[in-house]
Amino acid sequence: MISIYTGCFKRHKASVLSLHLVNYIGETPNEDEAFHIAHPRFFRNHIGLKFKYAIHETLNIDDIFLDRDTTDLLGMIPLKLFHRGYMEPITIQKNKFARNMTLLQQEASAPAATSNPWIEYHIASEYYRVHQYDKAFEYVNLSIVRFIQSGKMPPSMLYKLKYAILFNTGSIDGAWPGIEKAIALYPDYVDLHFYKGVICYLKGWYAAAIDVFRHCIESGEMTGQHLTLRGTGSFHAYYYLGLCWEKLGNDQEAINAYEKAYGLSPTYTLAGEALNRLNEIET
Repeated sequence: MISIYTGCFKRHKASVLSLHLVNYIGETPNEDEAFHIAHPRFFRNHIGLKFKYAIHETLNIDDIFLDRDTTDLLGMIPLKLFHRGYMEPITIQKNKFARNMTLLQQEASAPAATSNPWIEYHIASEYYRVHQYDKAFEYVNLSIVRFIQSGKMPPSMLYKLKYAILFNTGSIDGAWPGIEKAIALYPDYVDLHFYKGVICYLKGWYAAAIDVFRHCIESGEMTGQHLTLRGTGSFHAYYYLGLCWEKLGNDQEAINAYEKAYGLSPTYTLAGEALNRLNEIET
């Protein structure tokens, strides 16, 4: 282990190295039903880097490299870390909602809480996970405001959570046209473009939705700073392309899209069911 870390830092000028973190969700481990992100895990000693916060620990990169361009300071290594802590059986068994909320509320009442706008985001995430969407929406918006008040750009995952909440509450009109502003802030975040495509589809703007989903596929999915749901730049986008083509009466294009979605993710039952349904109609 030590030789791997030493070798990595010798090959990089970076002070911090991230790896590919796979956050499993749902009932069983499935990388196609997981969130992916580059997560900083290795860093140089003796330059003040350390993890902070009592829960959802964060490396203090911004504190150490204040007002510096971190492009050359951060690197990536080809390792994966699989996280099962938020799969449904584990969260139920360990009663993580109660545990996490207790820790977050304790941290929120601490004197240093005013300098940590992440607290509200994590509270919002906890409420979202237990389907308390009204409270989740309140806290994610509060977190966005607190980041702005502190002079920092709200991280992209805050906007992802905000629009996920709106989707789950059926607030499509509430998501449009605000999603355009989020995309303007993070134009390389494929999940936000995917959300825009779904909004267009639900509003009946099928031709516009097709353009957006094609953009998602062209963009693909890179494991980087954005928390990305697997499939938003591949099989999920192809599936929604199929739905759009069906609405436009072009079953053959729909079949082609569903085949690509199912080929990319054979566990993607929605695409498989849609493909079987259309093939039965064709025969």
